[in-house]
Amino acid sequence: MQAHTIKLRRCSLSVSCGALPQMLSLPSWSLPGNSQMSWSGMFQIGSSIQSMMTGEVVAATSSASFKLIFICVAVGWLLKTDRLPQETAPVLTQVAYTAMIPCMLFTKCAATLASSRSWVLITLPLTAVLQVLAGSVLGWLAAQTFPESSKAKAKEYYGWHPNNPAKSASALAATTAAATGVPQAASALMASPANPPEGTRRLVMSCCAFGNSLTLPLVFLLALLPAAAADRATGYLALFMMGWSPMLWSFGLQLLGRSTPPTQSGLQTRKATSAAAANVTGMKGRLITAEASIRRQWSKVRRSVGSVINPPLFGVIAGMVVGLSPMGPLLFLPLPTSGPKMPFELKIVVGALRSIVDILQTLGGATLATTTVVLGASMFPQNRSQQTADQHVTSGKPQSTADAKGRKKSLQWLRAILPRDPMEARVLGTVGLVRLILMPMVSMALVGGLAALGALPDDPICRLVLMVEGSMPTAQNLVLLMNLNENSRPLASRAGQLMLRLYPIAILPVTIWMTLFVQRLPVPLASL
Repeated sequence: MQAHTIKLRRCSLSVSCGALPQMLSLPSWSLPGNSQMSWSGMFQIGSSIQSMMTGEVVAATSSASFKLIFICVAVGWLLKTDRLPQETAPVLTQVAYTAMIPCMLFTKCAATLASSRSWVLITLPLTAVLQVLAGSVLGWLAAQTFPESSKAKAKEYYGWHPNNPAKSASALAATTAAATGVPQAASALMASPANPPEGTRRLVMSCCAFGNSLTLPLVFLLALLPAAAADRATGYLALFMMGWSPMLWSFGLQLLGRSTPPTQSGLQTRKATSAAAANVTGMKGRLITAEASIRRQWSKVRRSVGSVINPPLFGVIAGMVVGLSPMGPLLFLPLPTSGPKMPFELKIVVGALRSIVDILQTLGGATLATTTVVLGASMFPQNRSQQTADQHVTSGKPQSTADAKGRKKSLQWLRAILPRDPMEARVLGTVGLVRLILMPMVSMALVGGLAALGALPDDPICRLVLMVEGSMPTAQNLVLLMNLNENSRPLASRAGQLMLRLYPIAILPVTIWMTLFVQRLPVPLASL
C-alpha cells in the first residue's frame, strides 16, 4: 500500500468579534482524496505534533512542575518525620497573608504602574471579573447534574434505596427471611440509605467559579520566567487580584447563600435591649439610643469592609496609589542622571523612602519560598494525635507488625487523595473538568478576543498571566470564606478534602496548558 503524505496546516479560530490572534490557531488535518491512512501517515502526524511542542518549552514547563513536586514531597517528608513542626502550615500562612504577600503585591504593582501608565491595564481586573463569572456559569450548569432530592441522590450515587436495593443486600434479606420462616423479615432487614450531604450544588458552583489566583500561579510563573519577566508577571498578577479579591468576598458569599437569620433567643435579646433603651426618658435617652445605633452601624461597616479589603488587596490598592502618583517613578525607577538636579532636601526624603521600598521588596522576596512550603504542607496533612497513637501501638509489637504498620502509614497520603465514595468522586470529576479543562479554553478565547480588540497591553507576559490564571485549580481561600457563613460552614471540610485531592491531579493538566500557552506566545524562558 502506497503511503500518502498527510499535511499539517494551521487555521485560525474565529469568534463573533472577528478572528482571534495566531496564538489561538489550532491544527487541522487534510487527507488527499478518499485514500486510507497508513502507518507512515500516522507517524508523520505524530512527528508534526511533536514539532509543534519544542523541546525548550516542554523542558521549561516540566521543570517548573518538577520543582513544585519535589518541594512538596520534601516538605511532606519533613513533616512526617517531625523535622518540621505540625503548626508550620498555619503559622507560615498567617505570616505570608499579613506581611509577605502584601509587601510583594505593593512593590510589584507600584513598579508596573510607574513604568507603564497605559489605560489598558484596567482590563486586567475586568478580565478577573469575567473569568469568575464564566466559571460560575459553568459551575451552575455542572451543578444541575446533582439532584436535590435525598432519595434520588441515594439511588443515583449509592446505587440502591428501599425500593431498589443492591443484589447482595436483597439476597441476604431473602435468605434470612426464608431461614426464619418470616417473610416480613426481608423488608425489615433492608436498611435505610445514607443521604448524601446537603449543599453539593453550592460547593460545585463556588469551586468552579474561583481558581487559585496567587499562590500556585506565582510558583509556576517565577519558576518558568527569567527574573525581569517574572517581575512584570507579578505586577500583572497584582492588578488581576484587584478584580478577583472583591469578587471572592462579595459574589462568593452570594454563591454560598445568605447567612442564617438570628435565632429566637437573639431576637428576644434585641427586643429587650430596644425596650430598655426606649424606657430611658428625656433627651439623654434619645442621644444614648442614637449613639448606640451609630456604633452598631459603624461596626457593621467595618466588618464588611474588612472582609473585602484584606491585606493582599490593601497592598494592591496602596501600590496603585503610589505607582500612579508622581512619587512612583522616583521610588521604583532609576533616578535620571541628566536634566534638572533634585534639591538636597528632596534627595534625603527620596533616599529614605527608597530604603523603605527596599525593605518591603526584601520581605516580598520571601513570598515564593513561604507559599511553596505552605502548599507542600497542605498536600500532606498530618494528624499528630493519630501519629502519637500509632507510635504507642507500634512500640510494643513485634518487628513484622511494626513493619506492616510502617508500610500502612507510608500509603496514607495516597489514600488521602482518593475519593471515599461515588459522591466525592463525581464532585471531584466535575470540578476538575470545569477548572482544568473548560476554563483554560474559555480563558484562551477571552484573552484572545480582548487582545484582538486592543484592550490588553502589548506584552505577551500579560496574556500569559491571564491564561495561567484561568487554568488553575480551586482557590484555597474558599475554605476560609465558607467558615464565615453559618449556612456554608459544613461545606468547609468537604472543600478542604476536595482541594487535597484536586491539587495533586492538577499538576499534569496545568503543565500541559502552560506548555501550550508558552508555545503560542513569544515569552522568554528561564535557563535550566
